[in-house]
Amino acid sequence: MSAAYGWRSAYSGYMPGKKFSKIEVVFTPHRNVLMEVDGKVVEVDIPPGGTFTRTRQAASLLRLGEFSDWVAIYIDDLVADTFANWHPYARPIFRPTFSGGRRFELKPDIQLLSIAHILRRACVGATSISDVEADTLAHLLVATRWHDPAQDSRNPLTKAKLDRIFEFVEARLEDQILLSDLADLVAISPFHFSRLFKLATGLAPYQYVLARRLERAKNLLLTTTLSVREIAWSLGVDNVNHFRRKFIEQFGVRPSALRPQVRR
Repeated sequence: MSAAYGWRSAYSGYMPGKKFSKIEVVFTPHRNVLMEVDGKVVEVDIPPGGTFTRTRQAASLLRLGEFSDWVAIYIDDLVADTFANWHPYARPIFRPTFSGGRRFELKPDIQLLSIAHILRRACVGATSISDVEADTLAHLLVATRWHDPAQDSRNPLTKAKLDRIFEFVEARLEDQILLSDLADLVAISPFHFSRLFKLATGLAPYQYVLARRLERAKNLLLTTTLSVREIAWSLGVDNVNHFRRKFIEQFGVRPSALRPQVRR
């Protein structure tokens, strides 16, 4: 598995793309993104965690209303083959996201979003991932894109329950979020929820909530004139120095330096 992290500013015009096979996970919500895919113009609404699965399609950007950052993930065929050997009844769902009519809306994927948060930290040099960790993430990622009917009855954190957790966290990033709140959503004890969530996403619940709060902080920095201290306080963070350290770990840049860098 390999990954790349990129930024793109607001854009209107024609940005040609090439054919490729990869998964793109978007961190920032967007509305009315216009793209041309294999000669067809499509209009896309992208939520946080919106995921594009592209399989050798030529995709060109026509309109993007605001900045965007994303992680592109490339999967080695060997990983998928290994997973298929261990799960013979699973069926692959690596299929293109771009299909259907003129307009469609992507659905968020909390599992891929969590993996993307981990990979972004590695891409900006804020952390390092060992070969075993990278391979573990690759297998986790493949597992999220395959469906094994035998797993449905054994895994209490179903896709529907993970979606419920995603919506709860996104709606309450400025409020206090307790482990028991998340566990109650899916009727699992806090101890078992923490273990199952880490197994499903690669992040502990507190790591996921922190990553999403830092993402909200990044959006506030780029869309408001609030100071770093005001943004930290709005997210319930009292220790601003701790907030700055975590921000650098997530994005590889100080929060005060993000605005001028994006403008450039």
